[in-house]
Amino acid sequence: MTHLDDNEAHSESSPSSRTAALHIVIVDDHSAVRFALRHILQREKDFVVSGDAPSGPAGLELVAATHPDLLLLDLSMPGMNGFEVMDALALADWHPKVIVVSMNDEEQYVEEALKRGASAFVPKSEIPTMLVATVRRVMGR
Repeated sequence: MTHLDDNEAHSESSPSSRTAALHIVIVDDHSAVRFALRHILQREKDFVVSGDAPSGPAGLELVAATHPDLLLLDLSMPGMNGFEVMDALALADWHPKVIVVSMNDEEQYVEEALKRGASAFVPKSEIPTMLVATVRRVMGR
């Protein structure tokens, strides 16, 4: 089941923002997951994957360099996990919206991700059916 922060589920966007490309960065330590996410997202005409990174520190650098609208973020990564990435983003100059995409879909992980600033949580098992719709809801498209 996809979990959305109540504030994000009903966000409005201006008509002009609906026509602009949505720039997305993917951060996951598994290359196959990054590839799959990129493949799904690039099928959408208004989505642009600005880049992907295999770790939290590399993801933070990519966000700082590209200023994406949205970050797709795994929780379980060696070195710097997704919670730590969200904490660092809270202190950064650029604050993209965050959708956590994780195998750890127990309620405690979902609640913690939303508490730390994620707009939504998509279990990896639901990526094929829920990812695009969740991105569109979170971004008001």
